[in-house]
Amino acid sequence: MTDSIRDLLRVTADRAATYLETLDQRGVAPTPDAVERLRELDEPLPDSPSAPEKTLAVLDEISDGCHGGAAFLRLRHRWQRTSSTGR
Repeated sequence: MTDSIRDLLRVTADRAATYLETLDQRGVAPTPDAVERLRELDEPLPDSPSAPEKTLAVLDEISDGCHGGAAFLRLRHRWQRTSSTGR
């Protein structure tokens, strides 16, 4: 396993731990601001790969303050729509 993979896994584990440690401070439903921020994900998928750390940071930032399910579901929906249409 390369050092970059190990670093990515550490960053991901740290974000997951922070998420779990702050569950009691997060609402179940996203705030209006969090819903509005989902528009930041409404863009074409990149033509080439991007840094996974950047993707994690964007998702973490957009879903800040809620359980994050809405941001993940929207991203997954976009990916599925794009992969099924080839666009």
